[in-house]
Amino acid sequence: MIGRHGGGPETYEYQLLHALERLGGDHEYHVFCLNQAAVEAFALDSERIHYHLLKPANRLLSMTFSLPLAVRRARIDVFHSTFTPPPFMPSCSVFTMHDTSMFDHPEYYPTLIRIRLNSLIRYGLRGSRQVLCISEYVRQAVKDRFCLPDARLSTVWHGIDKRFKPVDRREAQQLLARKYAVEGDFLLYVGKFEKRKNIFRILEAYRHFIAAQGRDIQLVMVGKPDWNENAVMAKIAALGLQGLVVTPGYVCAEDLPALYSGARMFVFPSLWEGFGFPVLEAMACGLPVVTSNTTGLAEVAGDAALLVDPEDSRAIAEAMLQCQQNESLRQQLIDNGYRRLALFSWKQCARQTLRAYEQALADCRRERAAG
Repeated sequence: MIGRHGGGPETYEYQLLHALERLGGDHEYHVFCLNQAAVEAFALDSERIHYHLLKPANRLLSMTFSLPLAVRRARIDVFHSTFTPPPFMPSCSVFTMHDTSMFDHPEYYPTLIRIRLNSLIRYGLRGSRQVLCISEYVRQAVKDRFCLPDARLSTVWHGIDKRFKPVDRREAQQLLARKYAVEGDFLLYVGKFEKRKNIFRILEAYRHFIAAQGRDIQLVMVGKPDWNENAVMAKIAALGLQGLVVTPGYVCAEDLPALYSGARMFVFPSLWEGFGFPVLEAMACGLPVVTSNTTGLAEVAGDAALLVDPEDSRAIAEAMLQCQQNESLRQQLIDNGYRRLALFSWKQCARQTLRAYEQALADCRRERAAG
């Protein structure tokens, strides 16, 4: 996913490779990339890391035909699928399972995308020696739905990038005014415009919030346009929120700390998340968070956010009002967020991932020795 503005999965691939390299040791890592943009996005030059560019540029052809040949030529010991597995995986494989929403809620996805994703994920779960789940919620969902044994399932939380920290408010406001025409107080959402992100209810809650506040505070919705974008724009118009909702599209990672730091609060009541990177990013930048009391979000947020029913727009609005008006509550959430960040480390994620590689390799060697 890296080099494709791939959101959480792209962040995961970037941070994991960097953290594995920092662990040291005598392991070598072979990274199979779909284009030069991916290599450049990793921005990691190490004698222990080898990049392989797959051809042709067509993703389907490269993943189906070029990747298996390249993997065989590299003579790797363990193959790790970090997002979706290719149609043909080596026998000694590890797979990262990000979420099960495509199975639990097929209505969130266009039919053709869902069919392709589901078939590849089933294959990845069935064929991998170790499955890394990004939250305990995902691990339990995979265990229940696919009846996989505990020995093949691990919960491996993500970490948080050190660049996410509070930016001086005046500096942040100057950048936001210059680049995104955002001035004054605003609420912030960061994520794609997918159905599962609950965009319609965020907008409905925002309208309730504005009515109760008695004054206009902009809602900035940052994220890569998706298949749901036209419907979102129509909803904004139907609610009469034109001019109040700002949609700058994809924002480069370097500007995100300023966006978080300049906001009044972070609103992320998604219907389904395996983990929820933006929640941690907001906490790291000193922002109170409103998020869902379900899926991996409640697990990640803990006591450092106001947890709401994501299907109740009025409950979302009420939590937003509390974050806006109750200064002691705001400070408590911010303080709790800073403390909670200590639980999330890319170094720990890399160590657990490396253990999974070693376990998968040991299992494969044991099977070969047994004949």
